[in-house]
Amino acid sequence: MALAVFSAVLLSITLPNPLLPMGAGIFGFFSLSPLFIAIYRAPSSRWAILYGFIFGLINSLLSNFWLFFYKGFAWVTLGAASLGIGLLCMSVCAYIFVLRKQRSYWRPLLVCMGWAIYEIGKSNGFLGFPWGLIAYAPHQWPLFTQILDLAGVAGLSFLMALCNAVIAEALMAWPLFPWPSYQAHLKLLGALLAFTFLYSAAHLLFPGKKDRLVNMLLIQQNNDPWDLNDNSLELYQQTVKQALENHYQNFDLIVGSEGILPYPYQQNLMYYDTLPSNEESFSAFVNKIQMPQLVGSPLENKEGEQNGVVLLSATGNVVGSYAKRQMVPFAEYNPLLKNPLGYWFFDTIVGYPFSWVPGKSNHIFHIPGNDGKEISFGVPICYEDAFGWVGRAFTLAGSDIFVNVTNDSWSKTVSAEIQHLMAARYRTIENRRPMVRATTSGITSYIDTHGRIVSSLLPFVRGSLAVQVPLASKQGFTLYTLAGEWLTWAFIFFLHGYLIWYHYVLYGERSWRSLGLFRRALYDAGPFEESQYLTDVLQKYD
Repeated sequence: MALAVFSAVLLSITLPNPLLPMGAGIFGFFSLSPLFIAIYRAPSSRWAILYGFIFGLINSLLSNFWLFFYKGFAWVTLGAASLGIGLLCMSVCAYIFVLRKQRSYWRPLLVCMGWAIYEIGKSNGFLGFPWGLIAYAPHQWPLFTQILDLAGVAGLSFLMALCNAVIAEALMAWPLFPWPSYQAHLKLLGALLAFTFLYSAAHLLFPGKKDRLVNMLLIQQNNDPWDLNDNSLELYQQTVKQALENHYQNFDLIVGSEGILPYPYQQNLMYYDTLPSNEESFSAFVNKIQMPQLVGSPLENKEGEQNGVVLLSATGNVVGSYAKRQMVPFAEYNPLLKNPLGYWFFDTIVGYPFSWVPGKSNHIFHIPGNDGKEISFGVPICYEDAFGWVGRAFTLAGSDIFVNVTNDSWSKTVSAEIQHLMAARYRTIENRRPMVRATTSGITSYIDTHGRIVSSLLPFVRGSLAVQVPLASKQGFTLYTLAGEWLTWAFIFFLHGYLIWYHYVLYGERSWRSLGLFRRALYDAGPFEESQYLTDVLQKYD
Protein backbone atom coordinates (compact mmCIF):
# COMPACT_ATOMS: atom_id res chain seq x y z
CA MET A 1 0.00 0.00 0.00
CA ALA A 2 2.81 2.39 0.93
CA LEU A 3 4.49 1.81 -2.44
CA ALA A 4 1.29 2.72 -4.31
CA VAL A 5 0.92 5.92 -2.27
CA PHE A 6 4.59 6.78 -2.78
CA SER A 7 4.25 6.26 -6.53
CA ALA A 8 1.17 8.52 -6.66
CA VAL A 9 3.06 11.29 -4.85
CA LEU A 10 6.08 10.95 -7.14
CA LEU A 11 3.96 11.21 -10.28
CA SER A 12 2.23 14.31 -8.88
CA ILE A 13 5.64 15.95 -8.35
CA THR A 14 6.69 14.95 -11.87
CA LEU A 15 3.89 17.07 -13.35
CA PRO A 16 3.38 20.84 -12.86
CA ASN A 17 2.39 21.53 -9.27
CA PRO A 18 2.32 24.49 -6.84
CA LEU A 19 5.82 23.72 -5.53
CA LEU A 20 7.39 23.12 -8.96
CA PRO A 21 5.28 24.99 -11.57
CA MET A 22 6.96 23.22 -14.48
CA GLY A 23 7.15 19.87 -12.69
CA ALA A 24 10.18 17.68 -11.98
CA GLY A 25 10.36 15.70 -15.22
CA ILE A 26 13.33 13.64 -14.06
CA PHE A 27 11.04 11.86 -11.57
CA GLY A 28 9.08 10.53 -14.54
CA PHE A 29 11.76 7.90 -15.14
CA PHE A 30 10.99 6.11 -11.86
CA SER A 31 7.69 7.47 -10.48
CA LEU A 32 5.74 4.38 -11.58
CA SER A 33 8.38 1.86 -10.43
CA PRO A 34 7.04 1.58 -6.84
CA LEU A 35 3.54 0.89 -8.18
CA PHE A 36 4.81 -1.84 -10.52
CA ILE A 37 6.72 -3.48 -7.68
CA ALA A 38 3.66 -3.33 -5.42
CA ILE A 39 1.52 -5.06 -8.04
CA TYR A 40 4.14 -7.72 -8.84
CA ARG A 41 4.38 -8.62 -5.15
CA ALA A 42 0.68 -8.33 -4.35
CA PRO A 43 -0.56 -11.44 -2.47
CA SER A 44 -3.71 -11.57 -4.63
CA SER A 45 -5.49 -9.81 -7.44
CA ARG A 46 -7.73 -8.03 -4.94
CA TRP A 47 -4.73 -6.33 -3.39
CA ALA A 48 -3.34 -5.34 -6.82
CA ILE A 49 -6.69 -3.82 -7.75
CA LEU A 50 -6.81 -1.97 -4.42
CA TYR A 51 -3.30 -0.59 -5.04
CA GLY A 52 -4.48 0.69 -8.40
CA PHE A 53 -7.47 2.44 -6.88
CA ILE A 54 -5.39 4.08 -4.14
CA PHE A 55 -2.76 5.18 -6.68
CA GLY A 56 -5.29 6.69 -9.09
CA LEU A 57 -7.31 8.41 -6.37
CA ILE A 58 -4.35 10.01 -4.58
CA ASN A 59 -2.57 11.02 -7.76
CA SER A 60 -5.70 12.69 -9.11
CA LEU A 61 -6.40 14.54 -5.87
CA LEU A 62 -2.82 15.85 -5.73
CA SER A 63 -2.40 16.64 -9.43
CA ASN A 64 -5.87 18.00 -10.18
CA PHE A 65 -6.54 19.84 -6.94
CA TRP A 66 -7.45 22.93 -8.98
CA LEU A 67 -10.74 21.24 -9.93
CA PHE A 68 -11.83 22.17 -6.42
CA PHE A 69 -12.24 25.76 -7.63
CA TYR A 70 -14.81 24.88 -10.32
CA LYS A 71 -17.54 27.08 -8.88
CA GLY A 72 -20.18 25.26 -6.77
CA PHE A 73 -19.57 22.09 -8.74
CA ALA A 74 -16.22 21.39 -7.06
CA TRP A 75 -17.20 18.31 -5.08
CA VAL A 76 -18.27 16.67 -8.33
CA THR A 77 -15.39 17.84 -10.56
CA LEU A 78 -12.63 16.93 -8.12
CA GLY A 79 -14.35 14.13 -6.23
CA ALA A 80 -15.99 12.36 -9.15
CA ALA A 81 -12.97 12.80 -11.42
CA SER A 82 -10.61 11.37 -8.79
CA LEU A 83 -12.97 8.51 -8.02
CA GLY A 84 -13.34 7.74 -11.72
CA ILE A 85 -9.58 7.75 -12.31
CA GLY A 86 -9.13 5.48 -9.31
CA LEU A 87 -11.67 3.02 -10.70
CA LEU A 88 -10.09 3.14 -14.16
CA CYS A 89 -6.63 2.59 -12.71
CA MET A 90 -7.95 -0.55 -11.04
CA SER A 91 -8.36 -2.13 -14.47
CA VAL A 92 -4.81 -1.48 -15.65
CA CYS A 93 -3.37 -2.71 -12.35
CA ALA A 94 -5.41 -5.91 -12.68
CA TYR A 95 -3.89 -6.32 -16.13
CA ILE A 96 -0.37 -5.77 -14.79
CA PHE A 97 -1.10 -8.37 -12.12
CA VAL A 98 -2.08 -10.82 -14.87
CA LEU A 99 1.26 -10.13 -16.60
CA ARG A 100 3.43 -10.46 -13.51
CA LYS A 101 4.11 -14.18 -14.11
CA GLN A 102 5.51 -13.66 -17.60
CA ARG A 103 9.18 -14.30 -18.14
CA SER A 104 11.41 -11.35 -17.32
CA TYR A 105 12.29 -10.97 -21.00
CA TRP A 106 8.72 -10.08 -21.87
CA ARG A 107 7.24 -8.61 -18.73
CA PRO A 108 8.52 -4.98 -19.00
CA LEU A 109 7.46 -4.78 -22.63
CA LEU A 110 3.98 -6.14 -21.96
CA VAL A 111 3.41 -4.05 -18.85
CA CYS A 112 4.36 -0.85 -20.68
CA MET A 113 2.03 -1.66 -23.53
CA GLY A 114 -0.75 -2.04 -20.98
CA TRP A 115 0.12 1.29 -19.38
CA ALA A 116 0.15 3.11 -22.73
CA ILE A 117 -3.27 1.65 -23.57
CA TYR A 118 -4.54 2.84 -20.19
CA GLU A 119 -3.32 6.42 -20.69
CA ILE A 120 -4.81 6.68 -24.18
CA GLY A 121 -8.08 5.14 -23.04
CA LYS A 122 -8.20 7.54 -20.11
CA SER A 123 -7.71 10.48 -22.49
CA ASN A 124 -10.50 9.80 -24.96
CA GLY A 125 -14.25 9.55 -25.15
CA PHE A 126 -17.04 11.40 -23.39
CA LEU A 127 -15.34 10.96 -20.01
CA GLY A 128 -11.87 11.57 -21.43
CA PHE A 129 -9.47 13.26 -18.99
CA PRO A 130 -6.03 13.77 -20.60
CA TRP A 131 -4.34 15.03 -17.44
CA GLY A 132 -1.84 13.33 -15.12
CA LEU A 133 -0.14 11.23 -17.81
CA ILE A 134 3.40 9.90 -17.47
CA ALA A 135 3.79 11.00 -21.11
CA TYR A 136 3.84 14.63 -19.93
CA ALA A 137 6.98 14.14 -17.84
CA PRO A 138 9.42 15.14 -20.66
CA HIS A 139 7.33 18.10 -21.89
CA GLN A 140 10.28 20.47 -21.39
CA TRP A 141 12.73 18.33 -23.40
CA PRO A 142 12.36 18.82 -27.19
CA LEU A 143 14.87 16.01 -27.78
CA PHE A 144 12.37 13.66 -26.19
CA THR A 145 9.06 14.81 -27.60
CA GLN A 146 9.47 14.97 -31.39
CA ILE A 147 8.40 11.34 -31.82
CA LEU A 148 4.87 12.52 -31.11
CA ASP A 149 4.39 13.08 -34.83
CA LEU A 150 4.93 9.34 -35.33
CA ALA A 151 3.09 7.68 -32.49
CA GLY A 152 1.28 10.38 -30.53
CA VAL A 153 1.06 10.32 -26.76
CA ALA A 154 1.03 6.50 -26.78
CA GLY A 155 4.67 6.46 -27.92
CA LEU A 156 5.84 8.69 -25.08
CA SER A 157 3.67 6.84 -22.55
CA PHE A 158 5.25 3.56 -23.60
CA LEU A 159 8.79 4.93 -23.54
CA MET A 160 8.47 6.53 -20.10
CA ALA A 161 6.68 3.48 -18.68
CA LEU A 162 9.43 1.25 -20.04
CA CYS A 163 12.04 3.24 -18.11
CA ASN A 164 9.98 2.69 -14.98
CA ALA A 165 9.48 -1.02 -15.65
CA VAL A 166 13.19 -1.63 -16.23
CA ILE A 167 14.03 0.08 -12.95
CA ALA A 168 11.34 -1.97 -11.20
CA GLU A 169 12.87 -5.20 -12.54
CA ALA A 170 16.27 -4.23 -11.15
CA LEU A 171 14.90 -3.27 -7.74
CA MET A 172 12.90 -6.50 -7.41
CA ALA A 173 15.86 -8.72 -8.23
CA TRP A 174 18.36 -6.94 -5.99
CA PRO A 175 20.85 -8.14 -4.67
CA LEU A 176 20.72 -11.28 -6.89
CA PHE A 177 21.02 -9.27 -10.04
CA PRO A 178 19.99 -11.20 -13.21
CA TRP A 179 22.38 -9.39 -15.51
CA PRO A 180 21.72 -11.40 -18.74
CA SER A 181 18.01 -10.63 -18.63
CA TYR A 182 18.53 -7.06 -17.54
CA GLN A 183 21.05 -6.54 -20.32
CA ALA A 184 18.33 -7.32 -22.84
CA HIS A 185 16.08 -4.73 -21.19
CA LEU A 186 18.82 -2.11 -21.34
CA LYS A 187 19.52 -2.84 -24.99
CA LEU A 188 15.88 -2.39 -25.92
CA LEU A 189 15.54 0.77 -23.85
CA GLY A 190 18.84 2.14 -25.17
CA ALA A 191 17.80 1.51 -28.77
CA LEU A 192 14.46 3.27 -28.28
CA LEU A 193 16.06 6.23 -26.53
CA ALA A 194 18.75 6.53 -29.21
CA PHE A 195 16.11 6.52 -31.95
CA THR A 196 14.09 9.11 -30.05
CA PHE A 197 17.04 11.46 -29.63
CA LEU A 198 18.28 11.10 -33.21
CA TYR A 199 14.83 11.53 -34.72
CA SER A 200 14.16 14.57 -32.53
CA ALA A 201 17.55 16.10 -33.30
CA ALA A 202 16.95 15.73 -37.03
CA HIS A 203 13.63 17.56 -36.76
CA LEU A 204 15.09 20.33 -34.62
CA LEU A 205 18.13 20.84 -36.88
CA PHE A 206 16.14 20.75 -40.14
CA PRO A 207 12.78 22.36 -39.36
CA GLY A 208 11.70 22.86 -42.97
CA LYS A 209 11.02 25.97 -45.00
CA LYS A 210 8.55 28.57 -43.73
CA ASP A 211 7.77 31.16 -46.42
CA ARG A 212 4.68 32.93 -45.04
CA LEU A 213 3.94 35.06 -41.99
CA VAL A 214 0.69 35.65 -40.16
CA ASN A 215 0.45 38.55 -37.70
CA MET A 216 -1.82 38.05 -34.74
CA LEU A 217 -2.67 39.99 -31.59
CA LEU A 218 -3.54 37.77 -28.62
CA ILE A 219 -5.54 39.33 -25.80
CA GLN A 220 -5.42 38.32 -22.12
CA GLN A 221 -7.81 40.59 -20.23
CA ASN A 222 -7.40 38.77 -16.87
CA ASN A 223 -10.81 38.70 -15.25
CA ASP A 224 -13.12 36.18 -13.60
CA PRO A 225 -16.07 35.49 -15.96
CA TRP A 226 -17.91 33.77 -13.11
CA ASP A 227 -17.97 36.96 -11.10
CA LEU A 228 -21.45 38.48 -10.78
CA ASN A 229 -19.99 41.80 -11.97
CA ASP A 230 -18.21 40.25 -14.92
CA ASN A 231 -16.82 42.84 -17.34
CA SER A 232 -14.99 40.58 -19.81
CA LEU A 233 -16.07 42.44 -22.92
CA GLU A 234 -15.22 45.89 -21.58
CA LEU A 235 -11.76 44.75 -20.43
CA TYR A 236 -11.20 43.07 -23.79
CA GLN A 237 -11.97 46.27 -25.67
CA GLN A 238 -9.70 48.33 -23.40
CA THR A 239 -6.84 45.85 -23.78
CA VAL A 240 -7.15 45.76 -27.57
CA LYS A 241 -7.11 49.57 -27.85
CA GLN A 242 -4.06 49.85 -25.59
CA ALA A 243 -2.26 47.19 -27.63
CA LEU A 244 -3.01 48.91 -30.95
CA GLU A 245 -1.70 52.19 -29.56
CA ASN A 246 1.57 50.45 -28.66
CA HIS A 247 2.12 48.45 -31.84
CA TYR A 248 1.04 50.85 -34.62
CA GLN A 249 0.35 48.06 -37.11
CA ASN A 250 -2.44 46.11 -38.70
CA PHE A 251 -2.97 42.52 -37.67
CA ASP A 252 -4.32 39.68 -39.77
CA LEU A 253 -6.37 38.63 -36.76
CA ILE A 254 -7.12 39.77 -33.21
CA VAL A 255 -7.93 36.88 -30.89
CA GLY A 256 -9.93 37.12 -27.67
CA SER A 257 -10.39 34.39 -25.12
CA GLU A 258 -13.27 32.00 -24.50
CA GLY A 259 -16.49 33.64 -23.32
CA ILE A 260 -15.74 37.26 -24.30
CA LEU A 261 -19.25 37.90 -25.60
CA PRO A 262 -21.98 37.27 -22.99
CA TYR A 263 -24.80 36.60 -25.49
CA PRO A 264 -25.04 35.12 -29.01
CA TYR A 265 -23.81 37.85 -31.33
CA GLN A 266 -26.18 37.75 -34.29
CA GLN A 267 -29.29 37.37 -32.15
CA ASN A 268 -28.36 40.28 -29.87
CA LEU A 269 -27.10 43.03 -32.18
CA MET A 270 -29.15 45.67 -30.34
CA TYR A 271 -27.32 44.81 -27.13
CA TYR A 272 -23.91 45.17 -28.79
CA ASP A 273 -24.98 48.46 -30.38
CA THR A 274 -25.34 50.00 -26.92
CA LEU A 275 -23.15 48.01 -24.52
CA PRO A 276 -20.88 47.07 -22.74
CA SER A 277 -20.27 50.67 -21.68
CA ASN A 278 -21.72 54.12 -22.21
CA GLU A 279 -18.39 55.33 -23.58
CA GLU A 280 -18.18 52.85 -26.45
CA SER A 281 -20.39 49.99 -27.60
CA PHE A 282 -18.93 46.79 -29.00
CA SER A 283 -20.31 47.56 -32.47
CA ALA A 284 -18.65 50.98 -32.44
CA PHE A 285 -15.42 49.38 -31.25
CA VAL A 286 -15.44 46.85 -34.11
CA ASN A 287 -16.07 49.55 -36.71
CA LYS A 288 -13.33 51.69 -35.24
CA ILE A 289 -10.45 49.19 -35.28
CA GLN A 290 -11.35 47.72 -38.72
CA MET A 291 -9.58 44.36 -38.21
CA PRO A 292 -10.88 40.77 -38.16
CA GLN A 293 -11.55 39.45 -34.66
CA LEU A 294 -12.05 35.97 -33.28
CA VAL A 295 -13.88 36.00 -29.95
CA GLY A 296 -15.52 33.46 -27.69
CA SER A 297 -19.30 33.67 -27.84
CA PRO A 298 -22.37 31.55 -27.08
CA LEU A 299 -24.06 30.24 -30.23
CA GLU A 300 -27.75 29.72 -30.80
CA ASN A 301 -28.85 26.24 -31.79
CA LYS A 302 -32.34 24.84 -32.27
CA GLU A 303 -31.55 22.41 -29.44
CA GLY A 304 -30.11 25.07 -27.13
CA GLU A 305 -27.02 27.26 -26.67
CA GLN A 306 -23.48 26.19 -27.52
CA ASN A 307 -20.05 27.17 -26.27
CA GLY A 308 -18.41 28.61 -29.35
CA VAL A 309 -16.45 31.29 -31.16
CA VAL A 310 -17.36 33.72 -33.93
CA LEU A 311 -15.11 35.28 -36.53
CA LEU A 312 -16.01 38.89 -37.20
CA SER A 313 -14.88 40.65 -40.35
CA ALA A 314 -13.34 44.12 -40.24
CA THR A 315 -16.82 45.55 -40.68
CA GLY A 316 -18.38 43.47 -37.90
CA ASN A 317 -20.12 40.81 -39.97
CA VAL A 318 -20.06 37.20 -38.79
CA VAL A 319 -18.11 35.23 -41.40
CA GLY A 320 -17.89 31.95 -39.48
CA SER A 321 -18.56 30.18 -36.20
CA TYR A 322 -17.52 27.00 -34.44
CA ALA A 323 -19.10 25.18 -31.48
CA LYS A 324 -17.05 23.18 -29.00
CA ARG A 325 -17.29 19.43 -29.56
CA GLN A 326 -15.31 17.86 -26.70
CA MET A 327 -17.27 19.09 -23.70
CA VAL A 328 -16.41 18.83 -20.01
CA PRO A 329 -18.61 15.88 -18.94
CA PHE A 330 -21.51 16.76 -16.63
CA ALA A 331 -20.22 20.34 -16.28
CA GLU A 332 -20.51 21.67 -19.85
CA TYR A 333 -22.50 18.81 -21.36
CA ASN A 334 -24.83 16.74 -19.24
CA PRO A 335 -26.96 14.20 -21.15
CA LEU A 336 -28.58 13.09 -17.87
CA LEU A 337 -30.57 16.33 -17.73
CA LYS A 338 -32.81 14.95 -20.45
CA ASN A 339 -34.07 12.42 -17.93
CA PRO A 340 -36.45 13.75 -15.23
CA LEU A 341 -34.67 11.80 -12.49
CA GLY A 342 -31.28 13.01 -13.73
CA TYR A 343 -32.49 16.59 -13.84
CA TRP A 344 -33.85 16.32 -10.30
CA PHE A 345 -30.51 14.96 -9.05
CA PHE A 346 -28.39 17.71 -10.61
CA ASP A 347 -30.87 20.42 -9.73
CA THR A 348 -31.61 19.39 -6.13
CA ILE A 349 -28.53 17.47 -4.96
CA VAL A 350 -25.73 18.95 -7.05
CA GLY A 351 -27.24 22.38 -7.62
CA TYR A 352 -25.91 22.63 -11.18
CA PRO A 353 -28.59 21.74 -13.78
CA PHE A 354 -26.68 23.15 -16.77
CA SER A 355 -25.69 21.84 -20.18
CA TRP A 356 -24.44 23.23 -23.47
CA VAL A 357 -25.26 21.56 -26.76
CA PRO A 358 -22.10 20.02 -28.29
CA GLY A 359 -20.99 21.03 -31.77
CA LYS A 360 -20.93 18.58 -34.66
CA SER A 361 -18.47 19.91 -37.27
CA ASN A 362 -14.75 20.71 -37.58
CA HIS A 363 -15.26 24.18 -39.00
CA ILE A 364 -12.16 25.76 -40.54
CA PHE A 365 -11.93 29.56 -40.63
CA HIS A 366 -10.29 31.50 -43.45
CA ILE A 367 -8.80 34.99 -43.46
CA PRO A 368 -6.66 36.79 -46.05
CA GLY A 369 -2.99 37.09 -45.18
CA ASN A 370 -0.64 39.99 -45.82
CA ASP A 371 0.66 38.24 -48.93
CA GLY A 372 -2.85 37.96 -50.36
CA LYS A 373 -3.01 34.21 -49.78
CA GLU A 374 -5.64 32.65 -47.58
CA ILE A 375 -4.82 31.52 -44.04
CA SER A 376 -6.83 28.58 -42.72
CA PHE A 377 -7.13 27.79 -39.03
CA GLY A 378 -9.05 25.59 -36.64
CA VAL A 379 -10.12 26.76 -33.20
CA PRO A 380 -9.93 24.20 -30.38
CA ILE A 381 -11.90 25.74 -27.52
CA CYS A 382 -10.45 25.50 -24.02
CA TYR A 383 -9.38 21.97 -23.13
CA GLU A 384 -10.08 20.66 -26.64
CA ASP A 385 -6.39 21.36 -27.30
CA ALA A 386 -5.57 18.53 -24.85
CA PHE A 387 -7.23 15.88 -27.06
CA GLY A 388 -5.25 14.36 -29.89
CA TRP A 389 -8.30 13.61 -32.04
CA VAL A 390 -9.31 17.29 -32.09
CA GLY A 391 -5.96 18.44 -33.48
CA ARG A 392 -6.02 15.63 -36.06
CA ALA A 393 -9.54 16.53 -37.17
CA PHE A 394 -8.67 20.19 -37.70
CA THR A 395 -5.46 19.32 -39.54
CA LEU A 396 -7.14 16.86 -41.88
CA ALA A 397 -9.84 19.49 -42.53
CA GLY A 398 -7.15 21.89 -43.79
CA SER A 399 -5.94 23.91 -40.82
CA ASP A 400 -2.59 25.70 -41.24
CA ILE A 401 -2.47 26.82 -37.62
CA PHE A 402 -4.36 26.16 -34.39
CA VAL A 403 -5.93 29.14 -32.61
CA ASN A 404 -6.93 28.15 -29.09
CA VAL A 405 -9.24 30.27 -26.93
CA THR A 406 -9.33 29.34 -23.26
CA ASN A 407 -10.73 30.38 -19.91
CA ASP A 408 -8.70 28.87 -17.06
CA SER A 409 -9.09 31.80 -14.71
CA TRP A 410 -11.40 29.81 -12.41
CA SER A 411 -8.53 27.43 -11.54
CA LYS A 412 -6.81 30.24 -9.61
CA THR A 413 -3.45 28.43 -9.84
CA VAL A 414 -0.46 28.83 -12.14
CA SER A 415 0.35 25.12 -12.15
CA ALA A 416 -3.13 24.30 -13.49
CA GLU A 417 -2.62 26.68 -16.40
CA ILE A 418 0.81 25.17 -17.11
CA GLN A 419 -0.71 21.68 -17.12
CA HIS A 420 -3.10 22.89 -19.81
CA LEU A 421 -0.29 24.56 -21.78
CA MET A 422 1.77 21.37 -21.50
CA ALA A 423 -0.97 19.33 -23.18
CA ALA A 424 -1.47 21.95 -25.91
CA ARG A 425 2.22 21.77 -26.84
CA TYR A 426 1.85 18.12 -27.80
CA ARG A 427 -0.79 18.93 -30.42
CA THR A 428 1.66 21.13 -32.33
CA ILE A 429 4.23 18.32 -32.56
CA GLU A 430 1.73 15.60 -33.44
CA ASN A 431 0.46 17.52 -36.47
CA ARG A 432 3.41 19.89 -37.12
CA ARG A 433 1.13 22.90 -36.92
CA PRO A 434 1.88 25.97 -34.79
CA MET A 435 -0.58 27.11 -32.15
CA VAL A 436 -1.45 30.47 -30.63
CA ARG A 437 -3.45 30.63 -27.41
CA ALA A 438 -5.54 33.60 -26.26
CA THR A 439 -6.67 33.03 -22.69
CA THR A 440 -8.63 34.85 -20.03
CA SER A 441 -5.80 34.74 -17.49
CA GLY A 442 -3.13 32.44 -18.90
CA ILE A 443 -1.20 31.12 -20.42
CA THR A 444 -1.44 33.22 -23.58
CA SER A 445 1.36 32.06 -25.86
CA TYR A 446 2.72 31.16 -29.28
CA ILE A 447 3.94 27.55 -29.65
CA ASP A 448 5.96 26.49 -32.70
CA THR A 449 5.73 23.20 -34.60
CA HIS A 450 8.28 21.59 -32.26
CA GLY A 451 6.28 22.29 -29.13
CA ARG A 452 8.56 25.11 -28.03
CA ILE A 453 7.07 28.20 -26.40
CA VAL A 454 8.34 31.06 -28.56
CA SER A 455 6.64 33.83 -26.57
CA SER A 456 4.06 34.08 -23.81
CA LEU A 457 2.46 36.34 -21.22
CA LEU A 458 2.70 35.84 -17.49
CA PRO A 459 -0.43 34.25 -15.99
CA PHE A 460 -2.97 36.31 -14.07
CA VAL A 461 -1.89 39.63 -15.56
CA ARG A 462 -3.65 41.82 -18.07
CA GLY A 463 -1.87 42.29 -21.37
CA SER A 464 -1.54 41.49 -25.06
CA LEU A 465 0.90 39.50 -27.14
CA ALA A 466 1.75 40.41 -30.74
CA VAL A 467 3.14 37.41 -32.64
CA GLN A 468 4.44 36.71 -36.11
CA VAL A 469 3.87 33.05 -36.90
CA PRO A 470 5.79 31.56 -39.84
CA LEU A 471 3.86 29.10 -42.00
CA ALA A 472 4.75 26.90 -44.93
CA SER A 473 2.89 27.36 -48.19
CA LYS A 474 2.58 23.60 -48.49
CA GLN A 475 2.14 21.61 -45.30
CA GLY A 476 2.10 17.84 -45.33
CA PHE A 477 0.58 15.38 -42.91
CA THR A 478 2.48 13.49 -40.23
CA LEU A 479 2.09 9.78 -39.61
CA TYR A 480 0.08 10.53 -36.49
CA THR A 481 -2.23 12.88 -38.39
CA LEU A 482 -2.89 10.22 -41.02
CA ALA A 483 -3.05 7.13 -38.82
CA GLY A 484 -4.09 8.47 -35.43
CA GLU A 485 -3.70 6.08 -32.50
CA TRP A 486 -2.25 3.32 -34.65
CA LEU A 487 0.34 2.41 -32.00
CA THR A 488 -2.33 2.00 -29.34
CA TRP A 489 -4.26 -0.40 -31.56
CA ALA A 490 -1.03 -2.27 -32.32
CA PHE A 491 -0.43 -2.64 -28.58
CA ILE A 492 -3.99 -3.86 -28.04
CA PHE A 493 -3.76 -6.54 -30.74
CA PHE A 494 -0.25 -7.64 -29.78
CA LEU A 495 -0.92 -7.80 -26.05
CA HIS A 496 -4.17 -9.72 -26.35
CA GLY A 497 -2.74 -11.94 -29.06
CA TYR A 498 0.18 -12.77 -26.79
CA LEU A 499 -2.11 -13.57 -23.87
CA ILE A 500 -4.25 -15.87 -26.01
CA TRP A 501 -1.12 -17.64 -27.30
CA TYR A 502 0.28 -17.91 -23.79
CA HIS A 503 -2.98 -19.37 -22.54
CA TYR A 504 -3.19 -21.87 -25.41
CA VAL A 505 0.46 -23.06 -25.38
CA LEU A 506 1.24 -23.03 -21.66
CA TYR A 507 -1.95 -24.59 -20.38
CA GLY A 508 -2.71 -26.68 -23.45
CA GLU A 509 -6.25 -25.28 -23.52
CA ARG A 510 -8.44 -26.29 -26.44
CA SER A 511 -11.07 -23.77 -25.48
CA TRP A 512 -10.74 -20.18 -26.63
CA ARG A 513 -12.85 -18.79 -23.82
CA SER A 514 -11.08 -15.51 -23.02
CA LEU A 515 -12.16 -15.56 -19.37
CA GLY A 516 -10.10 -18.68 -18.79
CA LEU A 517 -6.84 -16.79 -18.87
CA PHE A 518 -7.96 -14.14 -16.43
CA ARG A 519 -9.52 -16.74 -14.12
CA ARG A 520 -6.19 -18.53 -13.91
CA ALA A 521 -4.13 -15.35 -13.67
CA LEU A 522 -6.26 -13.56 -11.10
CA TYR A 523 -7.28 -16.41 -8.83
CA ASP A 524 -5.44 -19.67 -9.47
CA ALA A 525 -1.89 -18.33 -9.65
CA GLY A 526 -0.06 -17.45 -6.46
CA PRO A 527 1.86 -14.27 -5.73
CA PHE A 528 5.04 -13.30 -7.55
CA GLU A 529 7.99 -15.44 -6.40
CA GLU A 530 11.41 -13.89 -6.82
CA SER A 531 13.25 -17.18 -6.40
CA GLN A 532 11.34 -18.80 -9.27
CA TYR A 533 11.80 -15.65 -11.32
CA LEU A 534 15.58 -15.76 -10.87
CA THR A 535 15.67 -19.51 -11.53
CA ASP A 536 13.91 -19.02 -14.85
CA VAL A 537 16.31 -16.26 -15.83
CA LEU A 538 19.48 -18.13 -14.87
CA GLN A 539 18.35 -21.35 -16.54
CA LYS A 540 17.81 -19.47 -19.78
CA TYR A 541 21.46 -18.39 -19.82
CA ASP A 542 22.95 -21.50 -18.21
